[in-house]
Amino acid sequence: VGKTRLALRVAEAVRDRFADGVWLVELAALAEPTLVAVAVAVARELGVRDQRLRPLAEALAAYLRPRSVLLILDNCEQLLDGCATLADALLRACPRLRVLATSRARLGLGGEVAWQVPSLTVPSAGVEDATSDPGRALLSSEAGRLFVERASEARPGFELTAANAAAGGEVCRRLDGIPLAIELAAARVRVLSVEEIVARLDDRFALLTGGSRTSLPRQQTLRALVDWSHDLLADAERTLLRRLSVFAGGWTLEAAERVGSGEEPAAHCLLPTAHSVLDLLAGLVDKSLVVAEELDGVARYGLLETIRQYAAERLREAGEESTLRDRHCEWFLACAERAEPELVGPDQVRWLDRLEADHGNLRAALRWCLQRPDAESGLRFGSALWRFWEGRNHLAEGRAWLDEVLALEPPAARPVLECRAQFAAGRLALLQGDREAAGRILEPCLARGRNLGDPDLVAITLAQLGHLNRDRGELAEARSQYEAGLRIWRERGDARGIALSLLNLGRLDLMEGATDEGRALLEESLSRYRELGDPTDISRVLLFVGGIACDLGRLDEARARYAEGLRIAVRLRDRGRVCANLEGCAVLAAAEGQPERALGLAAVAATLREAIGTAMGADEQRRLEARLAPIRRALGESRCAQLFEQARGMAIDQAIAYALDGEGEVSTDGGPSVHGGDDQAGLTPREQDVAGLVARGLPNREIADALVLSERTVEWHVGNILGKLRLDSRAQLAVWAAEHGPSSPRPE
Repeated sequence: VGKTRLALRVAEAVRDRFADGVWLVELAALAEPTLVAVAVAVARELGVRDQRLRPLAEALAAYLRPRSVLLILDNCEQLLDGCATLADALLRACPRLRVLATSRARLGLGGEVAWQVPSLTVPSAGVEDATSDPGRALLSSEAGRLFVERASEARPGFELTAANAAAGGEVCRRLDGIPLAIELAAARVRVLSVEEIVARLDDRFALLTGGSRTSLPRQQTLRALVDWSHDLLADAERTLLRRLSVFAGGWTLEAAERVGSGEEPAAHCLLPTAHSVLDLLAGLVDKSLVVAEELDGVARYGLLETIRQYAAERLREAGEESTLRDRHCEWFLACAERAEPELVGPDQVRWLDRLEADHGNLRAALRWCLQRPDAESGLRFGSALWRFWEGRNHLAEGRAWLDEVLALEPPAARPVLECRAQFAAGRLALLQGDREAAGRILEPCLARGRNLGDPDLVAITLAQLGHLNRDRGELAEARSQYEAGLRIWRERGDARGIALSLLNLGRLDLMEGATDEGRALLEESLSRYRELGDPTDISRVLLFVGGIACDLGRLDEARARYAEGLRIAVRLRDRGRVCANLEGCAVLAAAEGQPERALGLAAVAATLREAIGTAMGADEQRRLEARLAPIRRALGESRCAQLFEQARGMAIDQAIAYALDGEGEVSTDGGPSVHGGDDQAGLTPREQDVAGLVARGLPNREIADALVLSERTVEWHVGNILGKLRLDSRAQLAVWAAEHGPSSPRPE
């Protein structure tokens, strides 16, 4: 499990390749990091005697030069210089020698190949509750198997139940799959239930003690293990490590440089400059205390939760917590405000992804604003982030933050800031379908915006109040508000505001039966949004243009509009917009005479809306219900209920693929059951596209880009294809595709 055990397993596997044996040199007990100390330990293990006429390292080289040996240097971390010097000298002198070193840091030799021992795999969150066998998900992970094995040793007769299997998975996840931590936690089942162990993990260093008496001291408790790694760090590395504990969910190099560098408040000594943070961070990665990964071309770093809790304790002990949290808050407030104007432009996906990647940090910064309290920073966060909360469907969370921030004593000098945050709260309430709260917030917000002389705030608030009145059926009042907003935006030359007003007025025309006028306004709005390159609003307008085409019987046009809108929503990762387009596809399916497909798509959308807490507009709901009501009557209550339950079990990416394929029926196995011609073994046209690209050797990401799908949708398609063809691998699929000659991807 650990690096020593892994090294011994490797030795067992390759021992036949070394005629003169495999030798293990245990260095954990050594404290002197010199070449001589390491050489003495190696010589003792090999049986080479100290020769006073020449240095011991030379004697070792002479002994090993003619021999084929694997030399394992175990636990080199506290002896890096000595181990590196000796290993380098021996490898240069002994052509048949191989060295396998276990260490928390690289030796730094030329030709060194480093293999990082990962944490144990852990069960996915929520899986334990979703399976009929409560222990299966836990036992499918390495950490879960270790936990159950050690728990059974600690308490004979220990058995998995539905409750403790879920709790065991939580233990494994929260302990980051660290073997020693899991073993120590499992030992506690002698006196605690697994559920009680979970409840105490916030104080894990007090809980996880009592390791084997025969183990090294650092393996007796979790704290001793982390102390051991911490003590091996240089002072500057220790300082940076504790400062990194203020991040939640990871960080970038730039964030570490801005937050983690500078003078130590407590000790009044200077940490190396921001430019040195890269080297310090690299050292912490090499020592396995910081985890590095690449996300969309940007390096991100993180701490395992166990290390983060330890570092946070050190930060508090150093008296730096308040200062570092202030820096952290300032940095992420600047990031949020930098992102705000980009969330309505052509590059909005990248900026939404950036905010999503730092969502944990944004939450931590907002929590700090409330703790201090700092109303001004909190209001600035709320004003900057509402489009992110809307675009990524964090509606309930965004409202909760705004409610708490608005409850603080507002800054007297910044009334516009408070008013903008109030608008954001009203907008999110409206999106959730809480029209009463939205009206209660937005009506005084409009009055305040006028008093403050903020025309942009007035215009956008008028638009939201227009939505409220439209949904109430007060169409004349809604039109008055939409037109008032349009006048403001025309005066200010605001292209985006004009496009929004045209969209709103076009929808109103449709509700009043003026189809030609409404369509003209919507087409103009769509054209303006395309010029602006705003994918969110392009997707929004496409939904209504598709609806008009559907009503006019132009079903091919409707299908193309809905498909484009759905693909944009997938690219945006906007689940609310995905719901709206799935509902549009349901209306289309009903118009095409596919009643079961229509019900299935509507059911998937309803399930997703319930999960993310977003509501349909009243007009859209009436429109969908008008199409579904006759279907329900024709199919009967029992069949409708069956279809609804089947559709609820469909994953969202399966539903998207199902909607875009335009074929098939909802199957009982939670995915679409599609049928095609015999010449392609029942593959849909979309699956044929995917198979052809797999045959060309493209990875899922490139296939997703080529077909304008999400990567997860491609993964699902590949799995479905393998199942249909009874194949086991992508390589077999490539052979099949070559033999059957699937066509190139169809033009959209």
